[in-house]
Amino acid sequence: MNLSDEITQALYDLGLTPKTRGFYHLRDAILIKYENPYLKLNGEGGVFDKIAKSYPADVQAQFKLTDSTVMRSVRYIANKCCASAEIARYIGWTDKNNITVARLVAGVAEYVRGRVKCRN
Repeated sequence: MNLSDEITQALYDLGLTPKTRGFYHLRDAILIKYENPYLKLNGEGGVFDKIAKSYPADVQAQFKLTDSTVMRSVRYIANKCCASAEIARYIGWTDKNNITVARLVAGVAEYVRGRVKCRN
């Protein structure tokens, strides 16, 4: 199982599906954060900026993709995660009312890192 599949499975375990707005942006953010744990999320050269710029220029223009639009879609899915009982089990988050995007991305990246180590 490759890393992208591991991340997708972890998101499924949290009760998220590809039909949820922001699913692919979150998966990409987790993948980038997994590979570069010290990379910041926001700002020029951050995780969300890299995701927005990974799309072709015409797609960026058509959907008005910027780092802040990617951040909004990931924030939407982070709020949806708060309702999931599985979140505490997988990333140790117990306050179901509030989770930051940074905590979600870093938490799932660490969870996946642990799963990959167990398999090797």
